[in-house]
Amino acid sequence: MMEKIIKNVSDIKSRLTDHRPVLQGEIRYFLKEFEVDLILFLKHFIFTLTVIEAVKHVAQRIQQRELESEQILVWCVCVCVCEREREREERRRQDWEDFQKEQCALKEEVVEEHAKAVSMLRRTK
Repeated sequence: MMEKIIKNVSDIKSRLTDHRPVLQGEIRYFLKEFEVDLILFLKHFIFTLTVIEAVKHVAQRIQQRELESEQILVWCVCVCVCEREREREERRRQDWEDFQKEQCALKEEVVEEHAKAVSMLRRTK
């Protein structure tokens, strides 16, 4: 009977001093919580990466649109400049034709005056 009591006392003592089951339970709990936190972190991290990639893609599209807009603007400016140059050339051509007509009229006037002057000189002789 004494052996039983000693055995029971040693079992009680070993249970009181042996914290392995408690520590193992705490470790399992810690690992489970760590895994949950890690999974949540990874989900958040992957979501953040996805958002960053989406933002980069949108930024690239915006830059492409800006480049296209600049090219269209340059083209429009070129068309406007060409149109203005064409109008100026047309005005110059029209001014030149008007100038030539005016010069022809002045020439005819001078020729008539010259003819009158020559005929007057012949009469006076």
